[in-house]
Amino acid sequence: MKTVFVENPLLNSPHLIGLILRGAAKGKGSLEACLSRLGEVFTQSREDTPLDMDEARTRFERLIRHLEKAKLIEGDASHFTITERGRNALTESPNGFATADLMAYPEYAIFVRNEARSHATSDPHASAFDLGSDAFRKGMSRSDNPYNPDSADHLAWQNGWSSALSLNH
Repeated sequence: MKTVFVENPLLNSPHLIGLILRGAAKGKGSLEACLSRLGEVFTQSREDTPLDMDEARTRFERLIRHLEKAKLIEGDASHFTITERGRNALTESPNGFATADLMAYPEYAIFVRNEARSHATSDPHASAFDLGSDAFRKGMSRSDNPYNPDSADHLAWQNGWSSALSLNH
């Protein structure tokens, strides 16, 4: 991810999620409609931030997938509709919210847990990685690592925690 998505408030996850949900609520739920609305926002704001459309497309695709897993929308990037749960979320947070807030939805929490799990079954440190992932999802901080700082399990736990963090940004 390029820094423009981190530094520009028009490109952060809460704003993009708001664009997705507001568009879906108006019956304009598609990746192409999201990209068009984002272009309109930049035009209206007179922002000079260069917008890489491939990067924006990838970012929207990921967020649409996450919103679908949280059951806030139904469908896929080519066409989606807002659900009742999505309408409630939009009412509560009309400007959007961070992907970490999606953890309140059980279906999304299961999705994140499954995505973050280590698939390297032969790795003797996989359980420490998984415990680190679980720790992030439970709201624990990186400093809560229970392993000896000089151990491979300590590093595996940190990697799991960081992996879960990156899935939420």
